[in-house]
Amino acid sequence: MKYLRASLLAAFALIALQPDSSAQMPPSAATPPSFDATAQETRMFYFPSREVRPMNKWGATEVAVVRTGEPTTYGYLMSPTARAHEASVFFLHGAGANATHFEAMYIPLISGGFQVFAYDWRGYGKSEGVSTHLGARSDVIAAFDQFVSRPDVVGKPVVVYGQSIGGQLAIALANARRERITALVVDGSATSFLELAIDNAPNPALKAALTTNPSIVSEPYRAIDDIAQLHALPKLIIQSADDSNVPRARGEALLAAAATPKQFWLTQGPHIATLTRFPDETVQRLRALLKPPAQQ
Repeated sequence: MKYLRASLLAAFALIALQPDSSAQMPPSAATPPSFDATAQETRMFYFPSREVRPMNKWGATEVAVVRTGEPTTYGYLMSPTARAHEASVFFLHGAGANATHFEAMYIPLISGGFQVFAYDWRGYGKSEGVSTHLGARSDVIAAFDQFVSRPDVVGKPVVVYGQSIGGQLAIALANARRERITALVVDGSATSFLELAIDNAPNPALKAALTTNPSIVSEPYRAIDDIAQLHALPKLIIQSADDSNVPRARGEALLAAAATPKQFWLTQGPHIATLTRFPDETVQRLRALLKPPAQQ
């Protein structure tokens, strides 16, 4: 999240240069700075890489998602080679890099019998366009609709797995497509764009500005609100006690807000490192999540 911290500094530097900045007004008359919050989304929250790395180990198949009037986006389908997959995972990465940079995270899932579709919304990897909050959500929903219509997905369980800012997208997706999702897993998920910005503000002044003037940050959807609507959907909320990007308190807040059924797994280690640090236990917990409620 070092990129988020730097982007926050840059964005607030622009705000401070505006002629109507609240910094020039007496404290009693201070108002939120006037600027286009949506225009700042890309630079503040999304840090894609256009470097597409080869993913040859599992014979990944590149899949295009084509929509009229929208950017063409891409995902990568990987399946077990020694046996038929028992369920499919729709995987949403975090704010940095792109889907081809996280092969090490897919390997435990594929080895454990899951088919994985790792998706790049607009602006990431080969996907066209520039990321915005609403654009990313629209892309994710469209890609999911295409994915679950595949013959090798129909009739089998579908897990939506999101990391960091991808966790917030996963929750937004589940809120839009609840009937097609068997289980939801989020790891180090943002609770909201505002709280993610507050937690990663590089200095006390910016943290205070965000807290005092929340309208600075565009929030067309909030994970902590959406997850409260997901009744009867099994959920696993993963949070590292050592996470310096998304503090433990945010994971606990997400758990408290979530509708039942829900599980909380407190881990150790860096941000979104669960699949590489605890691969076997992650697979075991996903399998348990797919069992009937009485067996979980």
